[in-house]
Amino acid sequence: MLTVLAMLALVDPVTIFTGVEIGDSPQKVARVMSGTLSDISGKPGSQIYLGQDGHVQFCNGRAVSIQRKIGRDLHAYTDSVQDKTAELGEPTMNARHYRTASGEISTLGAEWEIGENVVYSFGAMVTANGPVEVTEQLAVTGFPCE
Repeated sequence: MLTVLAMLALVDPVTIFTGVEIGDSPQKVARVMSGTLSDISGKPGSQIYLGQDGHVQFCNGRAVSIQRKIGRDLHAYTDSVQDKTAELGEPTMNARHYRTASGEISTLGAEWEIGENVVYSFGAMVTANGPVEVTEQLAVTGFPCE
């Protein structure tokens, strides 16, 4: 895993939060953004740092996923996907709709593989309880804490 994280510094063409990178420790992230660090129940070695505008997920003390909120409407999603498509090429798209005990959830996703085991994506989600939430994410795939 450390080899993959070391390689990410070479292939990471995006910044989600200034000063936060894949492979960072929780202590480094805490110096850059305010928030709260918590263990993820049922996933040994996994932690999440929740900030006001997003979160960072850790596996065995290293950041493996960085996500931030970028908007609250479909325009934010389509503008972001359009701009990144011009830069990175066509994404893999997905759409899902499902029901939970709290109501219906619909999601749209656009994802680019930007390196070995590295994915950059935009997501839009709407629930019965609120407006659309648009996020941007950089993540390592296949890490041992998944």
